[in-house]
Amino acid sequence: MSAADRRQLARSFDSVADEYDRGRPSWPRDAVDWLLGTDPIDVLDVGAGTGKLTTVLVEAGHRVTAVEPSAQMRGHLERRLRDIPIVAANAEQLPLPDDSFDAVVVAAAFHWFEADQALAQFARVLRPGGVVGLLGNVFDVSVPWVAALRDVLGPPAAERRDFWPDISTLSGRFARVDERSFPHRQELTRPQLIDLAGSRSAFAVMDEATRSRELARVEQVWEQAEAADGTLDLPWIARARRCLAPLEGWSVERVAAREVLPLRAAVLRPGLPESSARFEGDESPEAIHLAIRQEERTVAVASAIPDGLPGDPRPGDWRVRGMASVPELRGRGMGAALLSAIESRTRAVGARRLWCNARVGAVGLYERAGYGPVGARFELAGIGEHARMVHPLD
Repeated sequence: MSAADRRQLARSFDSVADEYDRGRPSWPRDAVDWLLGTDPIDVLDVGAGTGKLTTVLVEAGHRVTAVEPSAQMRGHLERRLRDIPIVAANAEQLPLPDDSFDAVVVAAAFHWFEADQALAQFARVLRPGGVVGLLGNVFDVSVPWVAALRDVLGPPAAERRDFWPDISTLSGRFARVDERSFPHRQELTRPQLIDLAGSRSAFAVMDEATRSRELARVEQVWEQAEAADGTLDLPWIARARRCLAPLEGWSVERVAAREVLPLRAAVLRPGLPESSARFEGDESPEAIHLAIRQEERTVAVASAIPDGLPGDPRPGDWRVRGMASVPELRGRGMGAALLSAIESRTRAVGARRLWCNARVGAVGLYERAGYGPVGARFELAGIGEHARMVHPLD
């Protein structure tokens, strides 16, 4: 689609803002929590529309500024959320200060933007280590009547290849890119289903005869699927893409054992003396202790110590342990950076295999770094469930 065609279709929403507000689904709270975390932060909602996502962000406790170029869409947003800043602007020209937000989110709108210009603006207004969160809804076509509705309406924009930049493009701009899907449901009356159809850009630009014919087909789907109470429960799948901006001023440094202890103890042994976080082998001259610093502050640590894998010890085994990071910066790629640094540094001194006892919540981090599980999961008293993970270096 050309830029001119895209702009023309985008302007079609001006004429269907009411239908959009009545018929479009909201967004699942668990998707928002995954994208942004649960602590309140400063969030910029770009292409906010009538405020479907904006409302969820506000209810989650975030400090939200909304950007929406359409006056008709903004009218709904202003009536729905009277106490937040609402800016009339395009994604490609954000009239906002540099380094002013912890996150930029876009729900079902990125495909209307000039991607490179918008991403440059997002990078400008984001603080170091910030998040870009992208969302799109697709039909759950495992339900037969939903598949029939999709046949009438056509695939939603989130199914298109150009809905948002591909992973390789985003990975060139961000420290880490993750994806997840979140099922959710929308209860619809018959008029709301018609509004959902009518709010789609393709319907908005149809001539009256074609639009009437296609809406009659939507009515047929309703008649086939209508529940006894006169509503439909429409299942959606929200696709979420989380892009983590790099922290400025990162440096991974080798440090003394005493320098990793404070953060290791605070995160891994909360409420216990710092001495409880000292591990056997910490003071070995071979031990490798690494810290990530940001502006002289230690924000993440990890250690590697020569130690044989239990039950199958071999020459060249090294144990990775003591991985810890400050809570407010988790998910920013620091764990991956530390694991990469440990691998390169231990390889240089003859390591042939790395292993660790990973908390179950961190298994994905280790898997992405090349580690695989060995044996059954087990419980460490007072700490929780763990999985033993191994990464051969040969």
